[in-house]
Amino acid sequence: MSDEHTTPPPNERPYRRRQSVFGGLLMMLASSYSDMVLGMARGILVARAIGPTGRGLMRIVHLFNNYLSNAHLGILHGVSKELPMAVGRKDEADMRQIEDVGTTAVVLLESLAGLGMVMWALWAPDIQRLTRITIAIGGGIILSGQVIALYRCVLRAWGIYSVLAITAVILSVSQFLLIVFGATTYGVTGAMWGWLAAMLVPLLYLHYASGLHIRPRLRIGMVRRLIRVGLPIAAIIFANVLLRTVDGIIILRHFDAYRFGLYSIAMQIAAYLYRIPEAAGFVLMPRIWERYGARNEVSALRRHVLDPTVAAAAVMPVVSGMIFILAPNVIRVILPRFTPCIFAAQVLAMAGVFLALPVAADGLLVAMNREKTVIFAKLVGALCVAGGAYWAAVTTQSLGRVAISAGIGYGVASLISLYAVLGRYYLRRLRLVRELIVCYLPLLWTLGALKLSGLGAGWLLNDSQSIWLEMVVRLAVFLALEWPLLWYADRRTGVGKRIRQRLQRELNRLKS
Repeated sequence: MSDEHTTPPPNERPYRRRQSVFGGLLMMLASSYSDMVLGMARGILVARAIGPTGRGLMRIVHLFNNYLSNAHLGILHGVSKELPMAVGRKDEADMRQIEDVGTTAVVLLESLAGLGMVMWALWAPDIQRLTRITIAIGGGIILSGQVIALYRCVLRAWGIYSVLAITAVILSVSQFLLIVFGATTYGVTGAMWGWLAAMLVPLLYLHYASGLHIRPRLRIGMVRRLIRVGLPIAAIIFANVLLRTVDGIIILRHFDAYRFGLYSIAMQIAAYLYRIPEAAGFVLMPRIWERYGARNEVSALRRHVLDPTVAAAAVMPVVSGMIFILAPNVIRVILPRFTPCIFAAQVLAMAGVFLALPVAADGLLVAMNREKTVIFAKLVGALCVAGGAYWAAVTTQSLGRVAISAGIGYGVASLISLYAVLGRYYLRRLRLVRELIVCYLPLLWTLGALKLSGLGAGWLLNDSQSIWLEMVVRLAVFLALEWPLLWYADRRTGVGKRIRQRLQRELNRLKS
């Protein structure tokens, strides 16, 4: 094929209008919060409609999706890393080829993966009819999700966060309406068809709103380059998926769809909490890679790595602690059939803090081509999860102890990543240990605050019989005890001051 390109030059491409990193971070966090709220409401309504067994079948598709989404052999991740670096170098020809070749290759490979999933569902032996239908529809969901990921990958490289934030909201709303309608009307099959339809709605919006026009073409040299760059990142994603799902796989292997459906509520709560640091990483990682590509200096990225880590260490325990307090009453009243998973849900909510801590650190390690360190950290953590979960499943059959094993594995993985990165900024061993303590002490503080809030609520209410009043009072006491953490995060990173300044500028702009 000719190297000539029919798409408009960069100044005519609508998706190449840069936005600030801070503004993008606020938009992505806002969209993640709206997605989390709608997702939780959707999860509750769907779980009530289809029960633990049906919920377990849908989570099987989630597992397929998590692993087959790497069928592109790392090309998508190669685009996510190489495109921001090409932007940093201002290499227009390289930008065009990365976008076109990368998109074409990913769509072809993921189409094969989706088709293979459908074929397996139709012809695999010893599978019930409902399971076949669920997995077959999941093949289309995987392909749709990867096309959305392609749009997100290119647009975030150019900092077009407004379109991405709106897309996230559209996806959340469409999933809420269509999946809930399908589940309440036609059960598991309806929920799956609604899920597939909900993936197509944001694709239409992205096609028309982004202005992104890709010319299908393949260049073997570019494909090899993207695989070479992206395969280590794909290995990181795979290791991270293994870390976060191996406990569910063990439960599915040693129990049944019913127990897996129960545990899926705990996994879903942890996944919703992970959306917050994930949204931050979505904005920060390409900026880290872009700046590293432009200057190739680790010291220049100090603020982009340390501030988000400290902020996550202080803020995420507060959010997780609130979920810890809210979860029991919400599950007992709204999802009474899922009450056996309450303790597991509380444990995974707190364990999600460990998943948030190394997001920025992992981004720097990838920029430095030290993907092996990240992979090692995730695999060691996954090994801890697998060993502990297997022991819990075989000896105790306790979902709560499986969740505790997952939390230990998450903590081990985060410690390895943070040690590797913070050691580059704090050369003295004592200072390094102090900073690691700063990262993990807020979680211990929060666990103490949870205990004290329970005692305080009991003392203030004098054994009140209202579980909701007790929950509200305990939540108020907990937040009062957690205030020093938020104050420290603001003092250390200045994030609160920057948010206030940003909001003030926006208000002044609206007034003028």
